[in-house]
Amino acid sequence: MSRQRIISIGRRFGSGGHEIAEILAKRLSLPLYDANILAEVAKKNDMTYEELMHYDEQRIPAFLSKPVRSFSSFLEVNVAEAQFHAIRQHAEAGESFVIVGRCADTVLDSYPGLISLFITADESSRTARTAGLYHISEKKAAAMNQKVDARRRSYHDYFCERKWGHADTYDLVLKENTVGIEHTAELIERYIAFRDAVEQN
Repeated sequence: MSRQRIISIGRRFGSGGHEIAEILAKRLSLPLYDANILAEVAKKNDMTYEELMHYDEQRIPAFLSKPVRSFSSFLEVNVAEAQFHAIRQHAEAGESFVIVGRCADTVLDSYPGLISLFITADESSRTARTAGLYHISEKKAAAMNQKVDARRRSYHDYFCERKWGHADTYDLVLKENTVGIEHTAELIERYIAFRDAVEQN
């Protein structure tokens, strides 16, 4: 990979998006950024990772209008903005990496090396995965999926003009359960190679 390449992955909860990101990062020998960005933010602000995790990718209060967010005292907004700054610093340094969530599809959209992806899956597949992962009933798993997706949508759409999960927001949208996690990662890897070849010509 001769040029800077940033792989941004949005995902529905239970879709296996994070696992796919891990596989891609390993295959492409790239660092993976997700909640570990909080560790950087915590260190720079003399806080603990655990303190910031409570505010990571959380639903923004409905009464907080976008025009005043720069002056916000709400930690949800301040933590998000600090993460965006850290993400931009990695990109500005010319680094190639895989990043999960955190509005990277918008935060880094000025970088020509960005490829934005969204991973989804059928509801039944997501419910089964969440139930197995957290050892809960399918009823509770379905409710958890819905709650987390609503939170992610609220977070993303507060900071971004583009809509979370809408196909025209991303370069590529894939339904994981059609071919499974490993093959979905392989398809993405092939797409990246194809993009590299096209953009070099």
